[in-house]
Formats: sequence, structure tokens, C-alpha cells
Amino acid sequence: MKRKVIAFALIGATSAYAMADDEDAVKSVGGGSSSVTIYGVADMGITREGGGPGGTVYRMTSGGMSGSRIGFRGIEDLGGGLAAIFGMEAGVYMDTGASAQGGVLFGRQSYVGLTGKGGELTMGRLYSFMDKHLARVDPFVTNSPAQMDNLLVKGYTVRAENGVKYVTPSMNGVKVGVMTGLGEVAGDFSAKRYLGGVLSYENGPLYVGVAHQNLNTLSATNVKGKNNKTLFGGSYDFKVVRMHLGYAINKTTEGAATTEDTRDYALGASVPVFGTDHVLADVVFRKDRSSTSNNARMYGVGYLHALSKRTSLYTVYARVSNTNKAAYTIAPSAAGGAGTNALMLGVRHIF
Repeated sequence: MKRKVIAFALIGATSAYAMADDEDAVKSVGGGSSSVTIYGVADMGITREGGGPGGTVYRMTSGGMSGSRIGFRGIEDLGGGLAAIFGMEAGVYMDTGASAQGGVLFGRQSYVGLTGKGGELTMGRLYSFMDKHLARVDPFVTNSPAQMDNLLVKGYTVRAENGVKYVTPSMNGVKVGVMTGLGEVAGDFSAKRYLGGVLSYENGPLYVGVAHQNLNTLSATNVKGKNNKTLFGGSYDFKVVRMHLGYAINKTTEGAATTEDTRDYALGASVPVFGTDHVLADVVFRKDRSSTSNNARMYGVGYLHALSKRTSLYTVYARVSNTNKAAYTIAPSAAGGAGTNALMLGVRHIF
């Protein structure tokens, strides 16, 4: 079996300025009946974070615009339009060298599956449809202090373990996907089970879709709950600006108690300047529907300067404003982002 190992440049899945954190971000260029691709991102920045309980802090931040990683992806032609695929992707904290995603070696994703004319079926640790859809709604592609999910569908499931995912082929621009992640709780098939789905349409400059997740939770005292989130949104490229819109419905219960009942509204934009550079901006509102009205809003702005196809410099600023007892924060660092505002300067290299 002929095998080639190839290092190559990653190009942004949603635009020339950003790279989405999903399996569509990389396309193998290997030839022959089988190929393996090696790829990665090295991203480091310096962050000034303020508004936290301990005061201002300066951090070295890994993955400011794209999560630092190294990955391996393979494909084998099985004939008749069918191919076997696999992927293993490890997140890395560039500032310490430690594994990201809680120390899991291939914590970003690890899967094996089949792809062909009838669609794609994969199994393993998989990105959720909510994450993939949000990356198309957010001009910051779910990274940096200004990432929309500081408030928009906050707390959604990024990845599902023990997962099975199926995605249809494109049907005149329409795609449908369904996914489950087994809870693996003895005697209770539904406990900790994840269910997700997406319906999307893409045609030229237009992308629109809706993603949903249902996660059954189980507390340490065996109290069952449900985490339901639905995100409507999309983007349209007007050439002089790409506009992004998002609207989310969130409801979480634990036993008979409702612990979250919110609506999120988001608006974003990406403006190309000087050919290859981009100005990014977004604003997000979270409306608490409970009697406490713990509302919040966030705004962010960034600039991405391309030194080459692989290397970029960036700066991002974001601020979260809370009302009543709301306590939302920005999330630019491995430490979790305990502050309400942050300024980040960094460099990203894609290989």
C-alpha cells in the first residue's frame, strides 16, 4: 500500500482570515490509494486580563486565535466511491507544553469511519454540530477573548465522547447531520447521553443553519437533568463585509428546578482591508428570562494581519458587562479567563 506523509498549510474553513476547529478545516493532498496527512497550529499571545477578583493579570496565552495542535488524518480508497477515514488531533498548550482539553492526549478529536456517496459516518471523540455551526456564525471562529460563546449558547457541548455521527452529502446545498454520544451508565441507557443535530444550507456567499443539542446530566447525588440548546444563525459575504447573525434558546433543568432559561442575540462582522488583513467585530446579548434578570452583554473587536498564507499577527479586545447577579467572563486562557475584559496580542503559524 502506497503511503505519503505530507505537511501542508491550513486555510480557514469559513474565510481566508480564520481557521475553524473542525475536521473540515484540513483537506489532504496525498495521492494514490492511501494517504496520511500531518498538520498543526502554533499560536501564542500575551493577554492583559482585567476585572477579575484578584485584579489585573498578565498571561502567556496559547491558542489565542486558533487552538494550538498537532494532528494526523488518513484516508484509504476502498473502491466504488467508498473510503475509510481516521483522525487523531492533540491539543497543546504552547506556553507549558502540556496537553490541552484536560490533559487528554488526542483531546481535540479522535475518530474512524467511512465516507462515500451516501454521506459520512464516524465514531469516536467527535466535534458536536453545535460547535461546527457556531464556528460559521462567529467571526472569531470560537476563539480569542471576543469569541461569541462567552455568552452565545454558553456551556454547549464542544465534543462528544463515545460518539457516532452521520452527515448526508450535500443536496443542492442542504446538509443534515445527526449524532449521539453514549453515556455508558450501567442500568440507565439515557443517563449522560448526548444527542445533536444540524440542518444547514450553503450557496455561494450565503450560509444559514440551525443546530440543536440535548444532553442528559446526572449529578453526584443521582439527580437527573437536561441541557437543551438551539442555535439559529448564519453569515452572508457582501465582499466588502461578511455579516454574521445568531439567535439561541437555552434551557437547563436539574430535577424539577430550572437552572437556566435564556435567549442570546449576536451580531458580528468581518471586513477585509489591505487585501489580506481583516477587521473583526461582534456584540452579544444574553437575556435571562427568570425573575432575577441576570442579563449580560459582550462586545469585541480584533485585527488580523497576514504576514503570509501561514503566519499572522493579531490583536483582540473584548469586554463583558453583567447586570444584577450575572457573573460572565471572557475566556482567553488556560486559566479559564476570570476577568471581564481582556486585550490580547499574538502570532499564529499554521503548518
